[in-house]
This record gives sequence, C-alpha cells and structure tokens, in this order.
Amino acid sequence: MTINKDQITIKSDSTFLDALKKIETNNRRYIIVLDNNENVSGVLTDGDIRRHLIKGKKLSEKITCKNSFLFIDFFDNFEQVCRLFREPGIDFLPVLKEKKLVNVIDKEIFHMFLLEGYEYAPEFDFGQLEVKSLELEIFNRPWGFYKTSFNSKVSKSKILVVFPQSEISYQSHNHRDEHWVIISGHGKLRLNDQFSDISSGSYIYIKSGDKHQIINTSIQNQLVISEVQLGDYFGEDDIIRYSDKYGRLNHE
Repeated sequence: MTINKDQITIKSDSTFLDALKKIETNNRRYIIVLDNNENVSGVLTDGDIRRHLIKGKKLSEKITCKNSFLFIDFFDNFEQVCRLFREPGIDFLPVLKEKKLVNVIDKEIFHMFLLEGYEYAPEFDFGQLEVKSLELEIFNRPWGFYKTSFNSKVSKSKILVVFPQSEISYQSHNHRDEHWVIISGHGKLRLNDQFSDISSGSYIYIKSGDKHQIINTSIQNQLVISEVQLGDYFGEDDIIRYSDKYGRLNHE
C-alpha cells in the first residue's frame, strides 16, 4: 500500500470529532470510512462536518457519511479514471480492490503525475509528488512573475509575465536550451549582444550558453512569454547573470 492508511481512514463507529481531528492532521480535507471488516463504507469531508454543525448537531455524535460515492476500481483503465475526475466537485478518489482501500488519488496530484510523464498505475505512490506542488505556484520576481505549467525529467515549461518597463537579467544557462514564444506585448530581445524587436508571435531559440535578455519597452502593457526548457537540469540556480537592473548578480 502506498498510503498511510491510519492517517486517512476512520472506523464507522467513530464520532464527528474523531473525524475532524484526523482531517485536521492529515491535511487532506477528507477521511475514508471503514466498517468492521476493513471495507470502505463511505467518505466524509470537512464540508460534511460543517453542514452537520450548521444543522445544530453535535461533534460527539457518531459519524454518518456518504455511502454512495465515486471511486476508482483497481482494474479501471486510464480513460475511466480521467472520466471520473471530470465529474463536478470531485477533488479526490479512493482506489478500491474488492471494497478494500488500495490508494487515494487527489485530483491536483493526479494532474501533476500526468504532466511529469508517469504512466498511470493504481498502486503508484502519489504521495512522493506532493512535495513538488510548490513548483506550480506563481513566483514573483522584480521584473514580474512566472508560473510553471509542466515539469518532467526532460523538460519544463513556464509562463513568464514581464511588467512594463521591466527586464529579466542578461543571463545564460549551462544545462538547458530554451524555446520562447511571445504570447502578447512587445519589447526587445538581447541575444549574445545583438538586439532585435519582438512582439506577439515571435519565436526565439536560446542554446545552452547563449547570453539572453528580454526587455519590456512598453509603458503600460505586460509582455507575456511561453517558455519551454529542454535539457538535463532545470533548477533556478542554473542562471549565470552578467548584468541585472535589480542588483541580483550573486543571488536570485
């Protein structure tokens, strides 16, 4: 089993307070309910507990849960799993084999799993991907911000937004090539000390070792860039800065 069963399950004779405590500690916003035979009998979410309290009921009462719930059968194929996750309001799905809990897949982690190029398997240790979720957050920089949209062992893609009158540092990378497509806006490209105009639809290929910089020359419009990296390492520490408007030659 690839999950910590004790953290995400509770016996059906437990109270709502017991369930709430477990949900508080497992950081998943749900709990899987098991009967005395260790079969899955339902699921309980933090929303269910909130609605229970709104009705004027007590946390000391024994839990009642959704006995009719969606789940992934261990032998379901990839197409069926995708279809289930498209159902409205589905944020997680238990994986069952003959009513026994085998795994639980959170929707956000499932998407990350697919984008990293893994092949679906019901017993996959999805928990190992949770620590990578921060890579999909928006990160601000003095020049604007970026968001990672894809991350695998062989490639990484980002959306970069450069604010008006801002610019990234003049930099190079040792471990990756970059392919840029300008989505919107206009500005200047500096590539190995050669300057050129860029605008929506412009394509730029930056080889490993090439010095490059994007400058947003607009007074009011953002410059939006789609970036695809190919190589063997994609960390932010693979940046060599030669000049920087924001004084970041020796740090991020």
